[in-house]
Amino acid sequence: MLHPAVWASQHMTPLPKQSEIVEEIIDHLRPLTCSRAAAHDEVNLRIGLFRWIVEQKLPDAATVRKAARDLSCALAPFEDPQLIPLHNCERPSVTVDEIRSICEWLQRIDGPSSKFDQAKWHCANFAYSLIRDLSKAPRHARVRSPGGEKHRNIAGLLHKAICGRRMTLKRQCAAVRRWRRV
Repeated sequence: MLHPAVWASQHMTPLPKQSEIVEEIIDHLRPLTCSRAAAHDEVNLRIGLFRWIVEQKLPDAATVRKAARDLSCALAPFEDPQLIPLHNCERPSVTVDEIRSICEWLQRIDGPSSKFDQAKWHCANFAYSLIRDLSKAPRHARVRSPGGEKHRNIAGLLHKAICGRRMTLKRQCAAVRRWRRV
């Protein structure tokens, strides 16, 4: 995901005004559990946090497994009880055996593929949390409304705030609702 300034310079059209998107999101959240001003501040805060999270592109499971395998191979010449000093940690050191154990565990992890679009999933997840925290509608109607329309609309607006274009995130919203067991 690109920083908004980089995105704007590459596409020559600026990202949509965040204030307009925030107002539209608040309209979809009605009735609100708090004042409109408080909801406005909360949505702005979450979009800022969301932008930061999206910029922290997390590695996929295959990348993590490969790095763990490479580290494990690099540790081959060292003896198990050998201590490795740690800086800025609660523990002063760690043994090579402990690192090998962590590498073995990391080589077995399962997670999203490299094709997984983290930004879209985060849009759906953030939309869900906004509805849960700021919408006063009955719980069953908040996220589940026919086909999760409110959820998809807010997720699409969040995608527009981050990526510059609105998308229907039907699959991602359904996946988040299943994950959250709604």
